[in-house]
Amino acid sequence: RTSLIVLIFGLSYSVSAQDPISDIIKGVGNLLGMNRRAGEVDNYQNARYSVVNRFQGYEERRYPSQYWVCTRGPSTDGMFGLLFSYISGDNARKAKIDMTVPVMTSHSQVGNGKDMCFYLTREYQRNPPAPTNRRVRLVRMPAMNLYAKTIKAGFPNWESEGKKFLSELNGRVRVDTSMFYSMGYDSPFKLFNRRNEVLLRKL
Repeated sequence: RTSLIVLIFGLSYSVSAQDPISDIIKGVGNLLGMNRRAGEVDNYQNARYSVVNRFQGYEERRYPSQYWVCTRGPSTDGMFGLLFSYISGDNARKAKIDMTVPVMTSHSQVGNGKDMCFYLTREYQRNPPAPTNRRVRLVRMPAMNLYAKTIKAGFPNWESEGKKFLSELNGRVRVDTSMFYSMGYDSPFKLFNRRNEVLLRKL
C-alpha cells in the first residue's frame, strides 16, 4: 500500500485519450525527474520560508511558526504511510488534505529516534484536524532560522550528510549540535533532478 501511495505521489500527469503516446512519455519523464526543476515544488504547496543570507555552499532561512503533522519512531520505516493516512482522511474531521513538500525528518545526535513530518496546507494552518491514530500528532513548529545545504546526491546517507554539514559550519556560526533536519521534495521513485536538503538550527 505504501509503495502505491508513493508512486501516486511521484506522478504529476494523467494519460489523456487525445495523445496517449505523448502523455505517457511526458508522464514517465516527470516521474524520473527530467521535465521540471528539482523537487516537486511545481506540483505541491511548499512549507513557507524566506532566505535571509546566502553563503558559499549553503544559505540561512527564516521559517515562520507553522503546523506540521508528525510521527516518531526508532527508524523511518512505516512513517510515511502513517502521515499519508492522516492527510487521506484518518483524522477527526475525515478531511482530505493535499500532499505538500518537503517531507521533513529530524535526526537526533544525542539519542535514538526520528520524527517525520508533513507540512500542512495553508487551508488547515489555523485549525488542523486532530489525528485519530495515537502515533500521529500535530506540531506547531516555532519560528526559527536554519542553515540549509542542498545535497547533490539523489539518495543521500542522511547521517553522513548531517555530520559533514556540522563539520563544515564548525567555527563559522553557532548551531544546535544535538540534531539536524533532512528535507526531501520528491517521490523515492524519481531518479533524476531530485531536491534534497540538510539543515541545522541557528542559535
